[in-house]
Amino acid sequence: MSLHREQIKRETQFARIAKKAQSKPDEIFTSLSHYLSEEFLISSFRKLRKSAASGLDGETCYDYELNLLANIQALYTRLRSWEYKAPNIRRTWIDKGGGKKRPLGIGATEDKVVQRAVTDILNTIYEQDFYEFSYGFRKKRSAHQALKQVHGGCMGRKIKWVLDADIQGCFDNFDHQILRDLLSKRINDKWMVETVKPLLKGEMFIVRYADDFVIGFENYEDAQRVFNTLPKRMGKYGLSIHPEKTQLLKFAAAEKGMRVKTATFDFLGFTHY
Repeated sequence: MSLHREQIKRETQFARIAKKAQSKPDEIFTSLSHYLSEEFLISSFRKLRKSAASGLDGETCYDYELNLLANIQALYTRLRSWEYKAPNIRRTWIDKGGGKKRPLGIGATEDKVVQRAVTDILNTIYEQDFYEFSYGFRKKRSAHQALKQVHGGCMGRKIKWVLDADIQGCFDNFDHQILRDLLSKRINDKWMVETVKPLLKGEMFIVRYADDFVIGFENYEDAQRVFNTLPKRMGKYGLSIHPEKTQLLKFAAAEKGMRVKTATFDFLGFTHY
């Protein structure tokens, strides 16, 4: 089968998966490995950044591509027979700012192919579960859209309080067992929209970009209630709220004719005031 025909077939299959995931939010998908065809793995390789650094095995994307068909066939065979094991990664550190560094794991080229393929399949399912206020790393979503929603939420509604939250080392501290449990259950987390929001007295909005989020409130009591609950909620997933970077701010426009300096907060590289 040609790559073009395989792509059309896969898009049709993914459309069915997306439709099923959307119509049945509690559905547990039990058979997805058959989507990891040789053609799909090749297309996943094509999506990799060819200039990326090599892993511990020293093999680059260019090296892998020299014998691409044979490499993909061998990979496919190991995946189908459950013999594939992810190799070790090469750890490096990059500057985070403020004298801090962030760990970065560099995997082998072959493992990047598997990760890309599995990610595309999982995104098809979980994209249906995200709420509209989530913008990080989603198709056709951007940081600019998130900023626009924050501006609209603050300026176009009765918002007077803003909870500017920061999850401390989110991706460094996430419990992998919890992640595996979430994947096995395909949980659609209804924490804010269906559990908290109906209990609030005033207006509110939430905008999230990956592990960075802000919540706006009309009433102080609502804001304080969520502010007090947040650490416990994060603790359920092995995470903690950064005590110095998380704050509840009075964020209301000054009365007409008054010159009052109001609080500001930073979100996605911009200061909002």
